[in-house]
Amino acid sequence: MKRAPVVGLALAALQTLPASATELELGVTSGVAYQDNVFPSRSGPQGDWLGTLAPRIRLVDELGAVTWNLQYRPLYEKYLKLDAADDWDQDVYGTLTWNVSPRTTLRLTDRYLDTSHVSTAFTETGGPDPFVEPILELETNRVKFNQLSASLDHQLTARQVVTFSFGSYDTDYGGGSETTVRDLGLSVLYALQPVDRVGFALSAVQQDAGAVSVYYYNGSLRWVHRFDRTLSLTASAGPAWVDRPPPDFVDVLPGRSRYPLLRTDRGDVPILASTCTPAGGDLVGLFVLSSATCQPVPAGTQFGSEFRFEVVDLQRLGDEPPTGSQITYFANASLAKQWHDFAGSLSYSRGASTTSQLSGVVSDTLTLSVTWVPTARPWRASAWVSYGRREFPGGGVVTQQLVRSSTLQGVDDVAESAGFRLVEVERNQTIDVYRVGIYVSYEIAPRVQTYLNAWWSRDEYEFEFSGPVAPQIDRFRVSLGLTYTTDRINLPF
Repeated sequence: MKRAPVVGLALAALQTLPASATELELGVTSGVAYQDNVFPSRSGPQGDWLGTLAPRIRLVDELGAVTWNLQYRPLYEKYLKLDAADDWDQDVYGTLTWNVSPRTTLRLTDRYLDTSHVSTAFTETGGPDPFVEPILELETNRVKFNQLSASLDHQLTARQVVTFSFGSYDTDYGGGSETTVRDLGLSVLYALQPVDRVGFALSAVQQDAGAVSVYYYNGSLRWVHRFDRTLSLTASAGPAWVDRPPPDFVDVLPGRSRYPLLRTDRGDVPILASTCTPAGGDLVGLFVLSSATCQPVPAGTQFGSEFRFEVVDLQRLGDEPPTGSQITYFANASLAKQWHDFAGSLSYSRGASTTSQLSGVVSDTLTLSVTWVPTARPWRASAWVSYGRREFPGGGVVTQQLVRSSTLQGVDDVAESAGFRLVEVERNQTIDVYRVGIYVSYEIAPRVQTYLNAWWSRDEYEFEFSGPVAPQIDRFRVSLGLTYTTDRINLPF
């Protein structure tokens, strides 16, 4: 995976700064936690206690026209019983802000994450015996994520601001699975009056997954309204045009296959294909015929070699199934409120990744958060709750064979295929996601804080295709620990 030069953001800034501008900050966070479902599992969740250690190194400069921040924060988690989950996670984060002029500002942000992902998998049990308990194995993968974003804000007039933006997002899931996203955007915001700003935004996004590339061209209208000094509303909505490669439907099923005699839906009884349809007629089915006229094979001849069904290079009949529209949509709205020592926000977002009738994701997310930072510390607290719904309105395409009586002389009791057609089968999936979390910290001494962090989540699944699937996954985690931060140290560069 290509990684943007995170450290380079800070090194470029160092050459432009006065000798006494850089400061060093050190810190460490350590604690204990309990998690009830370490490996997200629908059945048989495994809980365990763990210890955490997270040192932190931060270089920062907040003076002058160029300000920057570079932070490295690894995290080690040690589980009491589940050793397979022990691992180091890496987190490098950097920002740079350059006030080019009183009307122009350039911002750069880069983040690199290297995390361990442990999942469960069932091994082979030696046969399809439903009474044999499958063996559960743990699989560990490294998930690497790199994000680089840049934006340039320029104030054209006292009322008008234009922003150019660029983003690059690379994710490596391990095992050769990677995704890459690039986006380029332009937005304009105009102040109609002191309480209202309106504008528009245009963007182009390229999403690569393996050998497949999908392009999104977005356009949206924006509105920002301030009801008073403490309450504001931000909203945007618009369509997107999706340019994606069409599905590769097959025209021929190659090869030669032989199947046992066809059977009816009345039971596992071999039948004579010639008795199922009028002369020259076709039967439609997946090797199972539903016709009251079908007659069984005479006793004693059910296993004769002449009673076979043969498929040889079938041709596709009929049109390709519909693949959906090329227009999708998205919308966002947020309400922010500040009063006394509290700040709160309520936000909603809706979007559709694609509009394909064979695959796609439609997501809705509603989030409420509240933060309390009293003027007279040492307390600080925040809480949040969210609900999300992800719909996968898609399906699959199956081949459905057209079956008819044999046209060969003397073997009229053998079935043959006239071709196949593509049929769309709905396999819709819906996931409801609930999240609740709290964070409370207390400063017990200068530069020393104790904290309590807890969250709970539930994922509810609903499928429209067959298969035994548990309805939900519940998880919670509670952490308690200490954080120590040094005073900033001036560095001689």
